[in-house]
Amino acid sequence: MKVVFFLIPFILFSSCKTKADKVITLDNQIKNVNSECPAEAVCTMDVQKNKSLLIKEDGTGALYPEIVAGDKTVVVYTFLRKGPEGTVDGDYSETIHFEIPNGTTTSSFTDASLKDAKLLFGKHCYCKGEAGYYRVERGSLKVIKSESSVTFDLRFKMEHPSHELNNIKQTTSL
Repeated sequence: MKVVFFLIPFILFSSCKTKADKVITLDNQIKNVNSECPAEAVCTMDVQKNKSLLIKEDGTGALYPEIVAGDKTVVVYTFLRKGPEGTVDGDYSETIHFEIPNGTTTSSFTDASLKDAKLLFGKHCYCKGEAGYYRVERGSLKVIKSESSVTFDLRFKMEHPSHELNNIKQTTSL
């Protein structure tokens, strides 16, 4: 009988999975956790079919993205590093937004043509003068899309703001 009491907790704890590879949101969008993300950070990729990416400007001239219903696919990649315990504004994140045509299987954008993908970089932190969204004008973006997955390879450089992301290669299932 004692063996049964010791065996039950063992079975319960050994059957638990601690890290999710995929999260499905309420609107059925798929978010994958990037296995190449640094250990201290969390990286996600959100692929939204039949959407369009609008790049808007607020009253101060700052850019911001808005995702609306449309005929394209919008990809949002997020890198998030939590701040030290007990800090209110210690989190740091960077986001990449871009859109690709729904019917295209491969797309390639370089430098000036990055504006066709509406490639937008966001820096979110308590970092005066650097937080906000910026158009990416130098780099390359290659996208391969199939019925079941999307792969993108992004390499970019920006003089301002400073950034940790500069090369991202990610595949996610649809």
